[in-house]
Amino acid sequence: MAYFIWGAKTVFVSLLIIDVALLALVITITGRTKTPYQQVLPRKKEDPLRALHRIKPNRSAPLVNGWYESCRIRLGDTLMRTNESCLGGIFNDILLVIVYHYPLYDSIPTLTKFYDLAFKKVVICGPQKNDSYPVITVEVKAGHYAYECLGQAIRENPGYAGYMYINDDMIVNWWNLGRFNTNRIWIGSDIELGAEVGKPEPRGNWPWWSKKSPGLMTCGQTIKELENLAETGNMTSLYNIYMNNSRGKRLCRSGLSDFFYVPKRIANEFQIISNIFFRNKVFLEIAVPTILTFLDIELNFEHVYGFYLPKKYGYIDYSNGKLFWTEYNYLPLYFMHPFKLHTNRNRLSEFLFKTYVYYYGDKVSQCSNTVVN
Repeated sequence: MAYFIWGAKTVFVSLLIIDVALLALVITITGRTKTPYQQVLPRKKEDPLRALHRIKPNRSAPLVNGWYESCRIRLGDTLMRTNESCLGGIFNDILLVIVYHYPLYDSIPTLTKFYDLAFKKVVICGPQKNDSYPVITVEVKAGHYAYECLGQAIRENPGYAGYMYINDDMIVNWWNLGRFNTNRIWIGSDIELGAEVGKPEPRGNWPWWSKKSPGLMTCGQTIKELENLAETGNMTSLYNIYMNNSRGKRLCRSGLSDFFYVPKRIANEFQIISNIFFRNKVFLEIAVPTILTFLDIELNFEHVYGFYLPKKYGYIDYSNGKLFWTEYNYLPLYFMHPFKLHTNRNRLSEFLFKTYVYYYGDKVSQCSNTVVN
């Protein structure tokens, strides 16, 4: 009897081991070990618009839940309900400049196809030429002097009604920008008073105002050069505008500068002053706000506030796209930063961008009132 019981236990354990092995094999074959992010990728011949509605939230992972719900509700459901239309070519007299801080140009076809829906012309600017795509080359130094890309684009492409600057690592919801006056300067963030030339550096954590940084020194040199030009009769009116905006002080201003727009009426002045700042190697987030205060009274600026993920989550690695897609929406965002497309980790982000963001832009650019199904 004991021998029979021992034999039965042995058979039971053996069968259990076989069942577990078969279950593991099935899970591997069916792909159930995929993460919720991988599951969003469309199956073969599957309508990608339905892909987000297929997966179920992972209750053990709150961040994944939030990300999934965001994608499903903000992207899929909104897209299927939209009936806005006829926004194609909304900026058909505007030149868009997309700036690459590094020569990672693989996303050019994806981005240009998207922005071609709205803009008269899209040009690319970066630190190196490329055999596959036309690129305006500027010594951007990891973005430090990238503003000169807009200056160079204005010189090479005169006559447009306006010039818009964006970086490659952001999404601009161009369909939401029609309410802004294209005859005014647009800024994507508040302009801070910054630092006064010849005075001690402001206290704070921003490294470009520290004594070890050349930020205030190079800006001060540039302001002095422009002041001398004003005294000789050149740029006098522009310098007067600058002093008005600076409350009579020689200020180096500061602010986030991933997005801004310059209208035709002051485009030539921008490219002249930009070149002077560039020659003196003034940092982007000091140069752009300061240059713009030479061109028009600040009260006339249009504030196109975007969503900066670091303002909410801090300066962390955003390359996997999870937090971006948790926050992104077609409406009412004007733009969102940062958005990464350049690594193997971003296959999902590329899919979501092409399937939902581009698809949305394509639909609202068509002149029909058909609801997306």
